[in-house]
Amino acid sequence: MPVTPDPIDLTTLAKVRSFMQHDATVALDNDDEMQRLITRASATIMDYTGREFVSAATAGTARQFLYYSSPDHVMRTTPFDLRSVTAVTFDPESSSPTALVATDWRLLPIPSKYGVFNSLYFPRHSGNAAGRIVQVTGTWGWATVPHEVEQACIDTVDHWIKRNLPGGEAIPEERDRYGPVLFPTSARMTLRRYRLVPV
Repeated sequence: MPVTPDPIDLTTLAKVRSFMQHDATVALDNDDEMQRLITRASATIMDYTGREFVSAATAGTARQFLYYSSPDHVMRTTPFDLRSVTAVTFDPESSSPTALVATDWRLLPIPSKYGVFNSLYFPRHSGNAAGRIVQVTGTWGWATVPHEVEQACIDTVDHWIKRNLPGGEAIPEERDRYGPVLFPTSARMTLRRYRLVPV
């Protein structure tokens, strides 16, 4: 049975094959392996950047986070990106959860460079040292995958295939200041602009 695309894929088999100058209408023996590498590269890119370019979550999905004590009253939702929020609830696990109104929270950053948010600011509510559970319901992931991020995924799959690498492992000659990396230079330089952690 052919390997099917995963909901988190950042590109398609047809686009990878076109980039590698294969006829996208003719099945190749390594199509299944290409598809597996697309999914692996997509997951690796989202893990590396701390971004959710594609979300498997449907609109209206609720996710829970731990809100710790902090002087800035900010809770991060990374690695999950939010487009919009429909409900925020404090202590959903308790017998008396607190449903917040829209004036109780604010999405950050402002302005949003890419149309997505990765933090919530609670001016009137505090976390605690152990982590207070906050449930956020909304629409997750980016509306569309940025073209250059998709190209970084294509470049990575192409590099893995041409170097006969299994994917998800360090490329011997590729390094940054932290050590070996998983991506070719072209992809890594692109992805650095989207990364939420220090590079």
